[in-house]
Amino acid sequence: MFFQSLVITGFTSAVALIIGFNQFRNLFGVDFVQSDQLQYVVADVFGRIIDFNHPTTIIGLISVVIIIILRKINKKIPSALIVVILGILILKFFGSSISGVSIVKDIPSGLPIFGIPEFDIDLIRELLPIAFTLVMVGYLETISIGKSLEAKQDEYRIRPNQELIALGISNMVGSLFKAYPTTSSFSRSAINQESGARTGMAALISVVMVVITLLFLTPLFYHLPKTVLAAIIIVAVFNLVNIKEAVFLWKANHLDFWLMLATFIGTLLLGIEFGIIVGVGLSLIVLIYRTSRPYVAELGKVPNSNFYRNRSRFEEVIIEDDVLIFRFDAQIFYANSSYFRDKLDEMAYRKGDSLKLIVLDAESINRVDSTGVEMLKERIKFYKKKGITFLLAGVKGPVRDDLFRSGILSIIDINHFFMRSNDAVKFYKTGDRKQQEKYAKYIHQAYH
Repeated sequence: MFFQSLVITGFTSAVALIIGFNQFRNLFGVDFVQSDQLQYVVADVFGRIIDFNHPTTIIGLISVVIIIILRKINKKIPSALIVVILGILILKFFGSSISGVSIVKDIPSGLPIFGIPEFDIDLIRELLPIAFTLVMVGYLETISIGKSLEAKQDEYRIRPNQELIALGISNMVGSLFKAYPTTSSFSRSAINQESGARTGMAALISVVMVVITLLFLTPLFYHLPKTVLAAIIIVAVFNLVNIKEAVFLWKANHLDFWLMLATFIGTLLLGIEFGIIVGVGLSLIVLIYRTSRPYVAELGKVPNSNFYRNRSRFEEVIIEDDVLIFRFDAQIFYANSSYFRDKLDEMAYRKGDSLKLIVLDAESINRVDSTGVEMLKERIKFYKKKGITFLLAGVKGPVRDDLFRSGILSIIDINHFFMRSNDAVKFYKTGDRKQQEKYAKYIHQAYH
């Protein structure tokens, strides 16, 4: 998946804020606009600030404070359950003196009835595009939630294929009971994690408790204030806002930081669906950019050694006018073969007429496609006409196999391959190929 962890960070942080702000209508007792575009919610909240219901706001804010304080004391304390019980008791016994506080009231009891869904081909054809879109959005949200919670522990790992299978099976079974389409929930996942849930057993226990509640306990929640539920959700989801990761990315890699920030802002302002598109789209653009313009370097010899290092990082390395050691830190394929050629020609041009040897340090090249091979063959021919020897060092087995199968040996000899750059330079200067002969088995393995 083209869904980097930094994109997930930006996406989940934005969704957490969207969910949290949309709960302000219950927290403050005002029917604010509901939207997944944060700017409209924030504008409505500040535009109607004088309409806040004071008893609702006081109960909600006290609930937030209690949850935070209890979490600071000990995270194992069931803070959410405590504020729920307190809220029910207060509204049950003192509700007559507290006006305007919205409560849950009657909750339908009993379990859903089994039934076979109606299969209508025309209806399926009409709903299929929308259903496919919902599947993709729901799946990406599920992975985003899972990845964000995965980072908070080190015991379990998210497996995207298993998550997709689980979502499919749950929706298929749910359709037999007229259930809503199922996906993960940011708010409930956050509350689950905040309550100390760590394994799938927590979900099974939740199922049992939901069934017991639906069958026997729904009357107990009649007086539960909605503002208390909003407080629980707000505290839980706001903890998904990952500021530490943003600070780390700013220090570690500015491009990754801006990618995360673009996803974050895109999700906040454009909505959840478009936020996903922004994140995936930008990830693809960055991937294409990085693979099409990888890092390249000219290597120089470390004094009194057989090692070669990047001249732009080590000023003391020895650079010879007649030798160019070129390192390309990526696979060579259709998207970057032109960049390879341009950078190689650029470095060769700077050497001028004194250049007599080019060594391709291929230790960082892990793959080469047909376009890359043809470009490489063309450059070898080009420099051969100019009287410049072209040698290859550190070529990996799979890459060497591709080169040999593509007919590169019709242009250069098998002895143009060396174990290390130093061996290639030494052969050029002295004609000594002892090291090459010693390790011929490892250098020429694919040659027959």
